[in-house]
Amino acid sequence: FYGIDDSGTIVGSDISRQDFDQRIQNSIRNTIKPHPIIDIKDKNVYGAKIMLILIPPWNRKNFYQFTKSEKYLIRRGTNRFVISPEELEKLKKGKYVV
Repeated sequence: FYGIDDSGTIVGSDISRQDFDQRIQNSIRNTIKPHPIIDIKDKNVYGAKIMLILIPPWNRKNFYQFTKSEKYLIRRGTNRFVISPEELEKLKKGKYVV
């Protein structure tokens, strides 16, 4: 399986579908609280097999914490930032943070 990392570099290895699924599921369970439910599907695009990792949209109730640092993060473009207390309060009220 091949993919693109956060820096845009193509990465990959020859691992089985089951190993890929287990690595993704375990990585999520071990680093994000509460654990989001994801679905991994195979898709054929122009003759190439790709893996889709489907993540449900934010329900405006759950806040996911990156457990290694015990901080809440927000993604902007390709960057991740620690959420400020003000941004966290906005999110708790169900408002989007730009």
